[in-house]
Amino acid sequence: WLLRGQRERHDRVLARDGQQGRMHGGLLVQYAALFRERRFLLILPAIVTPGFINTGIFFHQVPLIEARGWSLAWFAGSFSVYAGASILGTLISGYLVDRLRALRLMPFYILPLGVACVVLAFGGDPMTAPLFMALAGFGTGCSATVTTSMWAEVYGVARLGTIRSVAATLMVLSTAAAPGALGVLIDLGVSFSALFLGCAAFVAFATALLFVAVGGELRKTRD
Repeated sequence: WLLRGQRERHDRVLARDGQQGRMHGGLLVQYAALFRERRFLLILPAIVTPGFINTGIFFHQVPLIEARGWSLAWFAGSFSVYAGASILGTLISGYLVDRLRALRLMPFYILPLGVACVVLAFGGDPMTAPLFMALAGFGTGCSATVTTSMWAEVYGVARLGTIRSVAATLMVLSTAAAPGALGVLIDLGVSFSALFLGCAAFVAFATALLFVAVGGELRKTRD
């Protein structure tokens, strides 16, 4: 009953935003066209970063704890902080998306994860663990809300399924690659501090690419 007239309203939104045209061609043609889009490629590093970093750190938590001299029970208990911060990040970012639009939040949403990596790189006190979890969890919560809204704002809804499927696939692949990639570096003798600083540097790099990718859209929203 509440959705009466939804199809007509949706068609009007598509017509207003100029999104009636869809991608032409078969499956491979559509995906190939997507990977030729400069803006999409600029956004992708930020999309895969949270899954890669979080999975890599959590997978190698035992050698990390041993290197820091922390208790395994203490680190495991800190995951409750991660869960709570993730919920908080989801709720706050959802409210801000409605107020400011996802595009304005996009260049900043992975910065909490970068700060978390810096904290983990230099922190030796046991309180570093829950602080890291709070920052990483908050960034993860923001990521879930901001990126979903951002795809619709930047590309519209006509290609939303295609774009989301590619992004989700690459996120899964990066998550799967993280344990092996970081494991090789650990076996080569790279310190955890160096690993986490490298992760923070990549977050900064991905953030810079986001500013390039959505900078034009941000100027339009200001105008």
